[in-house]
Amino acid sequence: MHVSSHGRGLLQLHTIAVAATFLALATTLLFARPAAAAAAGLSFPAPEGTAWSILAGYNTATHSVADSNDPYAIDLQRTDAATSGTAVLAPISGTVGYASTSCISIRDAARTTVMMCHVLVPSTLRGKNIIRGQRLGTVAPPGEAGNNGVSHIHLALSNNGPLPFDGSYTLENIALPAITTSNGYAGQAFLSTNREMFSVDAGPDLSVRPDAQVTLTVTASSPNSTALSYNWTQIAGTQVALSSNGGASTSFVAPPMTGSALQFRVAVSDGSPEIVSDTVTVNITTAAPAPTPTSVPTTVSPPTGGTGNFAAPVVYAPSGQALVVFRGGTVAQLEAAARAANATGVWAQDASGAYQLLIIGGASFIRDAFIAKIRSFTSDTAVTLVR
Repeated sequence: MHVSSHGRGLLQLHTIAVAATFLALATTLLFARPAAAAAAGLSFPAPEGTAWSILAGYNTATHSVADSNDPYAIDLQRTDAATSGTAVLAPISGTVGYASTSCISIRDAARTTVMMCHVLVPSTLRGKNIIRGQRLGTVAPPGEAGNNGVSHIHLALSNNGPLPFDGSYTLENIALPAITTSNGYAGQAFLSTNREMFSVDAGPDLSVRPDAQVTLTVTASSPNSTALSYNWTQIAGTQVALSSNGGASTSFVAPPMTGSALQFRVAVSDGSPEIVSDTVTVNITTAAPAPTPTSVPTTVSPPTGGTGNFAAPVVYAPSGQALVVFRGGTVAQLEAAARAANATGVWAQDASGAYQLLIIGGASFIRDAFIAKIRSFTSDTAVTLVR
C-alpha cells in the first residue's frame, strides 16, 4: 500500500513522549476505577458532523515502539476543516485513569481502556467519571503535545494487551479487524455522530473554618442551550444540612470540629437519560489568625470614616502588617484606600472563610481572581494590609 511522504514523515518522527506516557499509563491503569457500563462501540472522539480519516494505520513501526508494541494504534486527522483546536469528546463512558498535558485515557466497566494523545486536556480530569460525548479538551496545535508538527489524534485500545477497533469496540460502527498489512486502513474515512454533552465543574476543593457558612456553586454549560437541573448530595464526612438544593448552588454550616473532610456530589441533567456529575471536597481547618500590631507601630493616615475607606488610621506593626476595618465598598475602592496607606497587598476572607490576596497594582488576572471570590464589601470588614 502506498504511503504519502507526509504520512511517512509522521511515522518516522512519532514522538518518544508517547512511550513515556504509556509507561505512566500502565501504572495508573492498575488503580483505575471501573465506571458504569457503556454502550457497545466507540463514538468518534470529536463533534457530530466532523469528517476524519486515518493518517497512520495498523502495523506502523513507530506506533509499535511508542505504544508498547501495539500494532492497532491509529492516527486520525480531520478532512473537512483544521484539525488543530477541534474539540475532543469522550468516545465512551467510563472513568478517566490518566490525564496529562498531552494524553488522556478512559476505562469502561469491561476494563477496556481508550487512550487519546496529542490533545490538550486538564490533569484535573484524572479519576473523574465521564459520559460519552463529554468535552475533554482540544486537539493540540502543530508542534505541541508531542505531535511532531502535525495536529492529529492518536487513538488506541487495550485490555490486558492491545485491541483492534472491532467487535464491541468498532469506531462509528466501522469494524477494523486485526490485519498484518503495513499501515493498514490508512485513508479510512469517518463521519462523527458523537453528540456533545454539557460540561460540569463543581469547583476547586475548599478549606474553611469550623462553623463557617459555606456555599458551593457548580458551573455547567450546555452546547445546545438546554435547561439544566441540579441535585446536590453529600457522599462523605460529618452530615450537614444542605439548603437551596435543586439549583446550581447549595449552602451549609460547617461542623464545629477541625480535621474533618466533607465530600459532595452534584448531578446535572438536561432531560436526556445521561447524567453528568462532579464532586468537591470541603476540609474543615483552623485558619491562622490575622497578625496583631505590636510595639513601635508606624501610623499612616489615609482618608477614613466613609464607605470605601478605613475606619481609623492604619497602624503597621514592625512585621509590616496592619489589621484594619474597611467600611465597605468595591474592590477598586479597597485597592485605592490600601494604596493611600502605602500597602502593597491586602488579605481578606471570602464567604467560605478562606483568605484571598489582592496585590496592589498587580496584574489584572490576579485582581480578577480576587474579584471572583470577593466582588464587594457590603459592610464593615476586617482586612490585613501588608506594606
